[in-house]
Amino acid sequence: MSADADLEEYLGVVRRLAEEQLPVGERVLSPDRLGTLRRLLDQAGVLELGAETELDGAVRWLSSVITTIARRSPAIAFALASRYAAQRALVAIDTDATSAVAGRAAGLDDAGRFRPIEDSDVALPVVLDPASVVILDGQGRSGVIVARSFLRDKEVARSGLDGAHLRTFQLSRDGAAALPAPVAVAASRDLELLLTAAMLGTAEGALQVSEDYARERRQFDAPIGSFAGLRAILAEMRHRAGAVRGLLESALTAEGVQSEVRVLEASAAAGRAVVQVAIDAIQVHGGYGYIEEYPVAGLLRDAVSLRAAALPRRLVMARLADDRLGALA
Repeated sequence: MSADADLEEYLGVVRRLAEEQLPVGERVLSPDRLGTLRRLLDQAGVLELGAETELDGAVRWLSSVITTIARRSPAIAFALASRYAAQRALVAIDTDATSAVAGRAAGLDDAGRFRPIEDSDVALPVVLDPASVVILDGQGRSGVIVARSFLRDKEVARSGLDGAHLRTFQLSRDGAAALPAPVAVAASRDLELLLTAAMLGTAEGALQVSEDYARERRQFDAPIGSFAGLRAILAEMRHRAGAVRGLLESALTAEGVQSEVRVLEASAAAGRAVVQVAIDAIQVHGGYGYIEEYPVAGLLRDAVSLRAAALPRRLVMARLADDRLGALA
């Protein structure tokens, strides 16, 4: 069996698991349901996939799993993206990668040391009970490893990605060990690419929900999907998601110095597309789109939060401009 066939077979397992355990639009799983989900993800090898060292095309596998999960639950996909990026960084320095997450913070300098900033925070998904944390600086150039027990929960109220049990922690200098610079750069690239996969899956999930609704909802004795204006909205949604998929594919196949550029291009497009597709999904649903019984309002909150978790758009565009025009003195 070819590597692509192996991946498709595995994604079939993940897809069935997601369909059975992750109803679209369910914001937070009950403790019993969450326990079942963790057990099944573990049995399917999903939780430790980022720590696999003998997996050909590992990043393609990871991004494909995240996209598949995100179509049902952007929050769980976000937690997996954070977990996989951390696992790959810890494996690279021969450190236990069993249970870890990665996040970004503004409180690190270029050497991976904590700056003397009082309010340096990092937002982390803790739904999968991480024991250690890889914290990357906001420029994606340095990072540290720290035990979660050294981070103080600030109990900040949040709206999107609540299914990931997203919490804000204050950084501490205690218990932190610097990552080698090349590992930190690679981890930041991994995290950006995997967040792009999560945004793609979220957009595709919003599109699927909207197309299903357009087929089922009837007005004037006809499905609303037969109306020209609404069909145009759905076509635009599909186009946006398809463009992101193409850019993500380009990022997955790029090598060398072009790899980072392609990841940034995909991330920039995904951040804009996922929010617009989610807004269009609400428009397709009309007034029902604002009601919590329908999943699209929550998808918009998740889309905005995913975009915020990626590298800042201005930084991404500045780096892309440097690649196209050269750095300005």
